[in-house]
Amino acid sequence: MAKNGVKNEKITNELRCVLKAAPAPVPKRKKSLPGVADAPAAILSREEASVLSSQRREEVRRQAEEADRYRANPLLYFVSPQVKVTAITATIIIFMYLSLPL
Repeated sequence: MAKNGVKNEKITNELRCVLKAAPAPVPKRKKSLPGVADAPAAILSREEASVLSSQRREEVRRQAEEADRYRANPLLYFVSPQVKVTAITATIIIFMYLSLPL
């Protein structure tokens, strides 16, 4: 038992020496707010930020409603503007391909 106690004490003393010799690096903390010099040139006012965030929320809500409608009735895909544009584009491409001389 005595040997273990001496050995443990020696290891403890060595660790203390190592810890004293090399202090742990202190991590740099980020500043909570940017300084005046670091601030970007164009800052939105509260009103502009409010309007933009309201528009974004409305757009997300509208997209969610549209997705729900399509999920409830998949036949709506055939009358959606995106499908109409795709169908017209495909028709034009096919017509152009068929009108080429062989």
